[in-house]
Amino acid sequence: MKVLKIIGKILGILAALAVVCCIVILIIFRNEVLTIASIEKIDDYPIYTMDYKGTYWFEEFMETNGMVSHRDFSAFFMNKVTRGLVENDGKITPRKTAMCTCFVCRNENGDIIYGRNLEQGGYCPPVVVSTHAGKYDTIGTAFLVDSNEEMPELKRKINMLTEPYFTADGMNETGVAISLLSVPYSILPDNGDVPLLSADQVCRLVLDQAGSVDEAVELFSKFNLDASPLEQLSACHFLIADRSGKMVVVELHNGKTSVVLPIHDNYMTVTNFYLNDEISSGIGQARYKYIEKALEEKQGVLSEEEALELLASVKDPHIHAEWTSVYNLTTGDMYIMPKSQLDRVHRIR
Repeated sequence: MKVLKIIGKILGILAALAVVCCIVILIIFRNEVLTIASIEKIDDYPIYTMDYKGTYWFEEFMETNGMVSHRDFSAFFMNKVTRGLVENDGKITPRKTAMCTCFVCRNENGDIIYGRNLEQGGYCPPVVVSTHAGKYDTIGTAFLVDSNEEMPELKRKINMLTEPYFTADGMNETGVAISLLSVPYSILPDNGDVPLLSADQVCRLVLDQAGSVDEAVELFSKFNLDASPLEQLSACHFLIADRSGKMVVVELHNGKTSVVLPIHDNYMTVTNFYLNDEISSGIGQARYKYIEKALEEKQGVLSEEEALELLASVKDPHIHAEWTSVYNLTTGDMYIMPKSQLDRVHRIR
């Protein structure tokens, strides 16, 4: 009987210690647990949404000099997210180039509408990520970091903690929007001893820190662009707009950073060729002309629904839209749809 009492006390102590350990772990990793718990699958394509709680250490990542090698990001982030308990000498999985179609216009109320197709030749599901750790709150669409459908759901969700670093397009609370679009590789500008960032991370930097187009352009002197995570020999240019109606394309081309202004007062289109290059090297000229003609006919005025319809109608024999994002920079509304399917549009505030 006495032995049973001793065993019972030991088990009670062990149970109490286990509870205390669980509480401590939940306190330490509460933001990660809450972020994972917020992940929701809103479309069977799939499309996921995630409300990121707490920090993702982006400013600290910038201080480490960024993407010095493919392994740096995985090692840095794993060390941070596990609080130094796990080290990872992994690498970033290369992705295909982003053959996109983007434009900025206004709706009938004068709101600034920002639309983009992410077009690729393969499977590339998106994650809509809300963040609160930078200077501004943001919402944007990121590449799903691992689209292996056979991966256990919990492991997929843990991997998704890296999503802010893979931002393809987005908008922040001040109404600044940005997206990346692939262009042929060119000699990139050298800004000296500054962090090396991938194009995805450039989008994250702008969304976190820029309160206007002018502030976003200034940030391009604070990093060097790393094109190496892309599978093909290519780089990116960026369409940036804000709530005031200002819009530009920033191109890193022939060793210089160029700011391309719109040729129209109230709308601008960009695809996958350099706008500041006399021979317009790149692709997507037919898509560009198609959008330009549609916007000209509508005098640069489209509702959100019409913007979605226009992007869904863009056709290219070699690529197709993986997802379409439309942002109202004035109201903060976002719309996303998979595979140009207008009956599957999701509205997110």
